[in-house]
Amino acid sequence: MFSPNQRSSGPVIRKVVGLVVLLPLLLTLVKLPFFLAITMSLTAIASSFYGFWFAVRNAGRWLAAFAGAMALLNLISLIAMGTPSVLKGLYYIAWLYGYPIYSNWAYWNL
Repeated sequence: MFSPNQRSSGPVIRKVVGLVVLLPLLLTLVKLPFFLAITMSLTAIASSFYGFWFAVRNAGRWLAAFAGAMALLNLISLIAMGTPSVLKGLYYIAWLYGYPIYSNWAYWNL
């Protein structure tokens, strides 16, 4: 692991963000049959933890901490909501709380 003052290189940052944030999000957008969806969700979690491992080996401490936090949030999102991406979980929560208010406003004002 690098010292706290060293910066991570651009390709390392892109690879870690891609593995920890983007790949789980993109895999949740694909609709598959039940057993393949379970396999794909576990693959998304595995890629997230691989991104964390890669960040610990090749990146600075802040990027490794970000990757670890996102990997844990992805795992918690899989357990709590059934989606392996924390971004998709936040979308579900925003839709659950925001849609009734917006739809009611749009119905009465448009």
